[in-house]
Amino acid sequence: AALIVPWNLYLNYGDLRILQEQYESMKGWVEFMRETTYKDYLWRTLDERYAFGDWMALGTPTDKDLLAAAYFYHSTGLLRKTAEILGKTGDVSFYGELQSRIKKAFNEEFVLPDGSLSSSTQTAYVVALSFGLIPDDLEEAAAKRLAELVNEYNHLTTGFLGTPDLLHVLVEYGYMEEAYKLMYRQEYPSWLYMVNNGATTIWERWDCIDTDGRPRNSSYNHYLYGSVGDWLYKVVAGINPDPEFPGYKKTIIKPRPWGEMNDVSSSHESPYGTVSSEWQIEDDIMKLTVQIPVNTSAEIYIPATDSFLKVNGIKQKEVQTIAESGFPYQFIHLTKGSGRYVFETKLNLTGYN
Repeated sequence: AALIVPWNLYLNYGDLRILQEQYESMKGWVEFMRETTYKDYLWRTLDERYAFGDWMALGTPTDKDLLAAAYFYHSTGLLRKTAEILGKTGDVSFYGELQSRIKKAFNEEFVLPDGSLSSSTQTAYVVALSFGLIPDDLEEAAAKRLAELVNEYNHLTTGFLGTPDLLHVLVEYGYMEEAYKLMYRQEYPSWLYMVNNGATTIWERWDCIDTDGRPRNSSYNHYLYGSVGDWLYKVVAGINPDPEFPGYKKTIIKPRPWGEMNDVSSSHESPYGTVSSEWQIEDDIMKLTVQIPVNTSAEIYIPATDSFLKVNGIKQKEVQTIAESGFPYQFIHLTKGSGRYVFETKLNLTGYN
């Protein structure tokens, strides 16, 4: 939290003061971890009483030392990026080197030659992939193993550390079917299991209401599993802050539809005003409506199965298309300033429902 909270506040609000005011605290936490690694660059869980690990995981505990080492790496990386933003060149060099040494130690300790991990859980693969700890030439193998684990169980087994990035990682590596399968699942354990049992907020446990209808003594309004909302905004609706232009000075709009979902409406109140993304698919036509606030811009990526594009009702003669592995469609890319835009493309998802 000492690193992740101020970084995300900066990313979403673009206010340097949070990084300036918290820098010594951020650095102090990384230094505490560094000083307790005994020079092997692996931060181990020295006292099990204070190591919750992947809290609330379903029968698949992840090695706590792997998780501790991964968060040591991630925290050090956020500190390095913060130092770069604040112009602390000495710290940029020092913590960049420390990050490299942590990654090397992590790979020697936890990553096998075929890209599999010593702790074969969904959470282990999610954390290692989302933090960038897997060597480039082994990433695809690790991502494939994550998808296999999802399909083996046919549901998620992640707890508080694995769940927030699970669907993000699956989509990033082209496993759209697995990500949306988890989103659509209605049986225990799943988000829609909660909804089907009367939930209007997200529970602390997948089984706050057990399968036999009995309530459990837990929180019925909790963020960690509710973090799927981040995925709904960023992937399904496609609203993302641009890290190069924090605070939504520039927004990345990139919806990635799949399956039966065909009517999405979302908005975010940025420091500059409302950013919104709405889309519908009907008769193989996707209609994407975007609102970009005054004094900002957006990089917009519209799913399409060919180069047909209308902008505010006018057919465009030239378009830029981008293909991505794992998607049955390409993206038409545009850069737009503030305003309201209606985009229409051809999008045929037959066979992917």
